[in-house]
Amino acid sequence: MTLFCCRSLFRPSHRPACRLLGWIGAVLLAVGASHPADATPVLVTFDGPFFEDPAPRNFGIGESSVAAALEAGVPLFHLDASQIGPALDPGPIDIDQELQSTTDPETAPVVALSTWTGVSSVSFADDYFLIFAAVEPTVPEDADPYSGPEVSLSIDATLGWVLVQLGSLVFPSVLLEDLTAEEAFVFDVDYLIARTLPIAPDEMGEDAFFLPQFRLVGASGSAVIPEPSTALLVGLGVLVCAATRRRLA
Repeated sequence: MTLFCCRSLFRPSHRPACRLLGWIGAVLLAVGASHPADATPVLVTFDGPFFEDPAPRNFGIGESSVAAALEAGVPLFHLDASQIGPALDPGPIDIDQELQSTTDPETAPVVALSTWTGVSSVSFADDYFLIFAAVEPTVPEDADPYSGPEVSLSIDATLGWVLVQLGSLVFPSVLLEDLTAEEAFVFDVDYLIARTLPIAPDEMGEDAFFLPQFRLVGASGSAVIPEPSTALLVGLGVLVCAATRRRLA
């Protein structure tokens, strides 16, 4: 079992139509509604501050995504550096992804719906935050790498999604409450990808479409919920866990 297997060959014929149509409708609401607070889920994009080291990538989400998520009712938590662990490789959380459906991967933009199932090897006395820190630029050899601004996630406060602020950076995260050892958990990760998907041979040597990979970071402990206005102060900052590079699964 790997942390995140992105090497699944897509079979778009297997699509839960109701979920896909509902997701697209929610995205349209998030973009065009005059009252964004009514739009759930909400779309957030990995177009936060760009850093060259240890590898070129954007960390976190941009100010407009933060504002949209807050107006949609997504809570924001303040964490400090002492609560942040290294990139999960594999760490105490073991996660598998199952692709549920996708639109045509060769026609941009691409909507992909997936379900993630995880198990913790330890118990946590406090809440555990599974933080989506950045889109990894690494892809299989000869495939075009992803950039952060090309990748958005649909996050839903009613399904455990929250925002985590570390310094001046803000990240979409899944809040896992009262997580105990060997306890399984499930959550949805739905993508909007502003490009066609890269194609490369999989482990069997057959051409496959590849979803973006994420730098996943864990954090545990008590968190502070700030006033909503402070969440808008998003700018350049340093992610303390960025030095630990997660290897390609």
